[in-house]
Amino acid sequence: MQAVAQEGIKRDSITVGIFNTHDETANRNIYTVGFTTGMLEGGPEYILPLCSDIIIAVSGGGGTLNELAVAYRNCVPVILLKGFGGWVDRLIPMLYEGKYLDERKRIPFFIVESAEEAVATALKEGQIRLKSFVQKGKKDHKKNNNKYSGMRKIDLFKQT
Repeated sequence: MQAVAQEGIKRDSITVGIFNTHDETANRNIYTVGFTTGMLEGGPEYILPLCSDIIIAVSGGGGTLNELAVAYRNCVPVILLKGFGGWVDRLIPMLYEGKYLDERKRIPFFIVESAEEAVATALKEGQIRLKSFVQKGKKDHKKNNNKYSGMRKIDLFKQT
């Protein structure tokens, strides 16, 4: 993950590390932002995929496998960087139709062979995902007759 994070930083991306300890000093030069949770087991495996726009997975053990399942179930795109062992390499030949975790086909996994390709794919898919969110937001806004739904508009400069 260090190589992927460093490549992301080179391309002006924000890289985020979520750590299960209270001390992330060893990772300060790798990630743009680091969060310490103190959750020794299990916590970051749920937090990370739910707070991510895209996941790049390298190697990994049981925690990584859990993150991939959570990401898939919540339609978070996943990029699998093959060739480093662990669950990523074990999972690739088991993917349904070569790209899905199961027959529900929620979201395809992307399989890449280098850190550079992983970051390039993440940037490309991120732009597609962002455009989709913007279009959905515009559609929802129009559907609600350009009114704020669920929020109250407050005019901070209104004279009372």
